[in-house]
Amino acid sequence: MKSKMTLSIEQQISHQAKTLAKQRGTSLSKMIENFLREELEPVKTKNSANSFSQRWAGTMELTESTDERAQKLKRKYKLQNP
Repeated sequence: MKSKMTLSIEQQISHQAKTLAKQRGTSLSKMIENFLREELEPVKTKNSANSFSQRWAGTMELTESTDERAQKLKRKYKLQNP
C-alpha cells in the first residue's frame, strides 16, 4: 500500500532530481522510494561482503605448491601456508 509524503527540498536539487529521474526513465517518487529502501535495509545486509573475493576471503587454505606461478602470487599478496 502506498502513502503520500510531502518533502521540502531546495529548488535546484528538486530540478536536478527530476531531470535525473527522467534520464533514468523513472519517476522521482520511485527513485526516492528505491533510495529509501536501500537505506533502510538491515545493517546485516549492508555490512555483508558483496564481491566474490570478499565473500570467500579467508575461507580457503593454501596448500604447499612448487608451482612457480603460485609461489609468485603468494609473495605478491604476502600469503603464508597454514
